[in-house]
Amino acid sequence: MNLTPEQLADRLVTTLGLDANGEMELSYGERTFTVKVGMDLQLRVTSHETGKVVKSLPAANQKDDADLAKAAKASFTQLKKDLKTMVTLQSQRLEESLSKRRLWSDEEWKALFVDNIIMRQFAISLVWGVYTNNQLTDTFRYMEDGTFNTVDEEEYEWTDDLHIGLVHPLEL
Repeated sequence: MNLTPEQLADRLVTTLGLDANGEMELSYGERTFTVKVGMDLQLRVTSHETGKVVKSLPAANQKDDADLAKAAKASFTQLKKDLKTMVTLQSQRLEESLSKRRLWSDEEWKALFVDNIIMRQFAISLVWGVYTNNQLTDTFRYMEDGTFNTVDEEEYEWTDDLHIGLVHPLEL
């Protein structure tokens, strides 16, 4: 497929079973909970019954299906571990990308940082650069609402065939 190891690693980044909104439904039978990854890359649990947001799943009660509750707890525990591992690994990869001055094509960048809910959280917190002949020509930020903003908080005009990379503070 003519991919570099970095490009292959990008394609293998998982969503950990979360949907496009960063959510997963877990059921105890009568009670259902939505698990969501937040901007801080931590999991939040919302009870469908009460609407209350907590940091972990509650204990099962007598109305709950014991097997479903046990499976939901196991899924949540594994998701929490996997998310922590993924955040650590992707943080290291992004740091390496910055030091190596790695560039993504616009299609590769969108596939990794827009289409993947977890990587989207990283993209929102970083300053990105557009490079022409390996020289920084423009900067933008990816926003929570899916738009791109300039340093002046105006909408960045996205064009095709961009080469995008993390902006090193020395370049600013």
